[in-house]
Amino acid sequence: MAEFEAIFGPTIRKGKSEVNTVASLSGAKFTGIYFGAHWAPPCRLFNTNLIDFYTRANEHGKNFEVVFVSVDGNEAAFERHFALMPWYSVDYKETARIASLKQRFGINGLPTLVVLDHEGHQVADDGRQDILNNNLEALEHWEKIRTAQH
Repeated sequence: MAEFEAIFGPTIRKGKSEVNTVASLSGAKFTGIYFGAHWAPPCRLFNTNLIDFYTRANEHGKNFEVVFVSVDGNEAAFERHFALMPWYSVDYKETARIASLKQRFGINGLPTLVVLDHEGHQVADDGRQDILNNNLEALEHWEKIRTAQH
């Protein structure tokens, strides 16, 4: 769990509030790091898919959490975009952390969903395609990868 604090910092946002990163993400089987921007039409399309997946994945327990990393052009655009999301976010003002996350995970296209297991180990670099192709079976796919890594 300390890995999540190393990745996101001690706090992340939920709505307008700052919350403890480790406490917020603990218990989820998988955490998606969602890199997106409202100005990108593919991100707006994927938001709908991701919200649906998130809702259904968590109907029977905390299976999937999301942390949004904004690549919006300004803070006002970020706030409008993030207001539509039911999950967490790295604060838009944390530009160094956002740049570090983009570099760490090799982000060069939007939207991108990197998936981590409950210990913070990466299990998928294209969670978006996993969700679009497999829907809720993406959770089983990620579990198989996680199991094979350990």
